[in-house]
This record gives sequence, structure tokens and C-alpha cells, in this order.
Amino acid sequence: MGKNGSNALIEEITTAINTSGVAEVVKVAEGPQQVKITHRVQAKQLKIWLAIIAHVLSRKHDWDAHICKQYFLRGGRLLYAWNFIIQWEGGQPGNKRSEILKQVVVLINRASAEVPRVASSLDSYPLMAKEGRNEPGGPMNVRAPGPMTGGYKQRGAHKI
Repeated sequence: MGKNGSNALIEEITTAINTSGVAEVVKVAEGPQQVKITHRVQAKQLKIWLAIIAHVLSRKHDWDAHICKQYFLRGGRLLYAWNFIIQWEGGQPGNKRSEILKQVVVLINRASAEVPRVASSLDSYPLMAKEGRNEPGGPMNVRAPGPMTGGYKQRGAHKI
């Protein structure tokens, strides 16, 4: 498979990452023994993306990965993007490259389907309190615990 087949596989990897719904590919750079995919992760979706990456890494075969953040200045602001670098040893570069890139496509697609999604994470929940929950218990409160209960008549409770 020549360079065109390799480009098609890189397009498939890009599509797989973009359709995961949690990451977006910004740039792809190729080398003789690596492919570097620079991407952004959607806000509040980092846990899902890391679960997808963990799924891929736990099932990879015959290649190495390097995953990191790359920081850069843009307009005086410090920003970052994620790098997912797929690396392999020499040998027959065409065949090995194609096999590895096909494997990455399959693993990312499978991970995107299998990793559980959370529609939204719960940051806080309002407490529902009954009216009068802070009133002191005593002779006027029939439901209050203790010896001085029983309403106004104080049945069963006598001073010593």
C-alpha cells in the first residue's frame, strides 16, 4: 500500500476521533516511523477521552504511543492541545504502517462504542427540607422525641 493508502487510513483515524464526540483533530503530521495527531478534547469530556485512550492502549499490538499536552502561545494567551503519537520500529515501513494504522482505526471505533457515556455530571443538588425542621422539640411538638411529648396534656410524663 503506497502513500495514498496511508493517507486514507489517516483520514479514517481522523474521522474515528472526530466522531467519538469528545475530541476534534486539529492537525496530523507524518514521519517515517510515526504519526502525530494533535487534537482538542471537548470541555468536561476529558474522563471519557482518557477512557477511550486507555481502551486503545490496553489492546494495542506492535506499536508504541506517546500521549501528552503541547502548550503554545496564541495572541498572548497560553493554550494547549493534546498529542497522540503512534510510533513503530523500522522494517518494511509500508506494510507495517498500514497494519498499525488499521489497528488504530478499529481500536478507536470500538472504544468509542464501548466506553460508557455520562450525559451530564452532577455538580450539586438542592436539598429538600420539610417546613419546621429546625423548630425545637418540646411539649408543644407532639412528634418530638423525649419524655415531655404527647401534646398539651403530657400524657405519661410527670415531673419528679
